[in-house]
Amino acid sequence: MADVPWDWSAVMRRCAERVAPRVGVRALVLDDTSFPESGNASPGVKWQYCGQLGTKANCQVGVGLHVAGERHTMPLGWGLYLPEGWLKDLERCRRVKIPKGTPFRTKHELVIELIDTIREWNIDLAPVLGDQAYGDCIALRIAITACEMTYCMNASRSLGLYTADTSFEVPAATGTSGRPFKRPRPDRAALSAQKLGDAETDKSEIVYRTTRQQRDLTGVFSFHRVRAAQTLRDTGQLPDEEWLIVQHPHGSHDRYKHWLCNLPADANPGELAKLARMRWTIELDYKQLKGHLGLNHLEGRSWARWHKHYTLVTVAHA
Repeated sequence: MADVPWDWSAVMRRCAERVAPRVGVRALVLDDTSFPESGNASPGVKWQYCGQLGTKANCQVGVGLHVAGERHTMPLGWGLYLPEGWLKDLERCRRVKIPKGTPFRTKHELVIELIDTIREWNIDLAPVLGDQAYGDCIALRIAITACEMTYCMNASRSLGLYTADTSFEVPAATGTSGRPFKRPRPDRAALSAQKLGDAETDKSEIVYRTTRQQRDLTGVFSFHRVRAAQTLRDTGQLPDEEWLIVQHPHGSHDRYKHWLCNLPADANPGELAKLARMRWTIELDYKQLKGHLGLNHLEGRSWARWHKHYTLVTVAHA
């Protein structure tokens, strides 16, 4: 594990190309996982949010890309998140054998690397799913679109959106001096995802999943064609039209859920609802990877050992 050189990326590729077709690729799911750690010698350890504990703690964070099928799921790749302060401590990086020249990458940039990697593999591609931390990242959504892939990601209820009937025009110059206007301007203010969902009266009850016990899980959904104000603000470009999927409260303990999805305008509402709710299926992955196969039992303090351990646990799971 520590010293014998082997290419964990090549092992992950062979594992994925053999097993993913049997799983049946319906979606690619982004998620990160964290493990509490004592001390500060293991690569990437820092006081940061730990999902396993639900609060900030001293921990490592790994970013994962999974494939979700109709009945099964499996990991496709992992990336270890290295906080920026870590890479500035060259002596500590040398001790844990982080390769020289490794740049700082955000979790979103790690995800883009994982997606770029699997695009070269002999597996089917599918819409990318992710939680709100990924869905609210405009750079990630633009990168996925640039790869000619689709996504369906959770979005915050405060996300600003323009309705489909909003008009955008570049203002005409008002004088002979100064720069001409280049950024299109909308003819109305953006609305939050929450307000759009609250105002909708056309709702449908849809079966979004059938459990292994043949029990139908249903939810009340509405679907809106929108443009993200975030895209216009950050890039100055006219935003693409996409879907806002809203799941409305179905009981006293339910709450609104929102997703942004760039599937075509003629996408079937039932399929959109199923896709939006599919991300939760990978929770079984983590139950098996951690509870049965020892994903969180890594003993070692090197960069290579972390990747090899995650790779071998993934192969055992497959």
